[in-house]
Amino acid sequence: MTGNVSLASGSVSLFEITPTVADKLVINGGLSIASGSTLRIVAEGAIRPGTSYDLIVASGGINGSYTTIDKSASLFGFVVQRADRIQLLGQFLGDPAFNPQVARSIDYANAAIQVQPATSTLFAALPALLTASGASNSQAFAQLTPEAYASATQMGVDQTLSLTDVARGPGFATTDREDVGVFTFAQGIAQWHTLGADRDAGTAKARSSGYGFLGGVGIGNRDWSVGAFAGYLDSRQRITALGAATSTDGVVAGVHGRYAAGNIRIGASVLYDGGDARTTRALPGASSAAGRYGLHSWATDLSVGYALAMANDWTLTPKVGVTYLRTTRDRVSEAGGPFALTVARDRHVTGFADAGVTFARSEASDAAFRPYVGFGARTRIEGKRADAVAGYAGAPLTLTALGAPRARVTGTASAGVAYRLPSGVELFSTVEAQTGQDDHRESIATGVRLRF
Repeated sequence: MTGNVSLASGSVSLFEITPTVADKLVINGGLSIASGSTLRIVAEGAIRPGTSYDLIVASGGINGSYTTIDKSASLFGFVVQRADRIQLLGQFLGDPAFNPQVARSIDYANAAIQVQPATSTLFAALPALLTASGASNSQAFAQLTPEAYASATQMGVDQTLSLTDVARGPGFATTDREDVGVFTFAQGIAQWHTLGADRDAGTAKARSSGYGFLGGVGIGNRDWSVGAFAGYLDSRQRITALGAATSTDGVVAGVHGRYAAGNIRIGASVLYDGGDARTTRALPGASSAAGRYGLHSWATDLSVGYALAMANDWTLTPKVGVTYLRTTRDRVSEAGGPFALTVARDRHVTGFADAGVTFARSEASDAAFRPYVGFGARTRIEGKRADAVAGYAGAPLTLTALGAPRARVTGTASAGVAYRLPSGVELFSTVEAQTGQDDHRESIATGVRLRF
């Protein structure tokens, strides 16, 4: 129609929609819709999800809106009114078989479509979210979530727990001499961690590995020691089911102190991991997205043990400890097309308590060969599962995804050996492992310590 069009109160605009053809009103002018008017849509067959139908296009713009929209309940779509057009958008259908992670992704996509401008590139990408039969593709919707960022938070936790192992390890051990002296140490560390999939929640398995090098200096004797260390850690995490990978590297540091009073052994640490992370995600339609962000952690650690003297300079030491970590994942805006995400900043606090027993040579022993073995358990006393909140470009940040779960309780085992040379040089190596329900972590450290 040429010229302005007015729809009076009580009028009914009837549009018929089929899979192959649809009614459309094109106005070379403005459209005025009075209060009390009705838009009625009659559809034959299902509307393909993500499909956009222009019902009315008015070059002069649209004033007012329909008071009533009448469409059948079987028509799974919604009407969107923009400045110069009224559209019918087909929605993505869920399925009771979809897990909660995918269901949230579908709900978010349906909501995000409604706030996109008519020229949004998102509409052209929506067919990639469908199977060949036109149903919602659960794998594609799983890839749209920020799950990779939620699981990346666990990398920050792992790296800081590695620093706890360093602080509690032989690098800062008290010496066998009564005179106060300076010592220094250097060591390399490596770790591997697997967090299993959670079918009920819809999260995928995440595998991580990392390595690093640290050096420290301290002062003390057989009763006490204090010191500090610094170095770097480099880690990689891969979520194969999602085609996602995260790498992080950065400077780490910490301060540590130990004190022995009779049979009691006390250790305390403050630790920092200043990681910089990069996440890449495969997206539906053979595209990908990537984002860079900070992944930083602070931790405090306290451990207490009681050394029971055994025969031949051996000790049996029951120990308990508490570790609290705060991991901050900075806000990130991905690059990589219409499904790229803006991920909100997040702080994740985790607390662990551990208990165990260690059988080892006495710290005051003159023996050069010094093996040890330990067993125990670690439980998470604070901190829910890591999550991430994100949104498509131009859409609100309301898409929530969980990360791979960490077990509530894990069993721990450790072993190591040290050898003291007459020159004041001590070589040491340790291995540790923890295992719980779908949660398995192994680490190794090797280093040298020099006493002056």
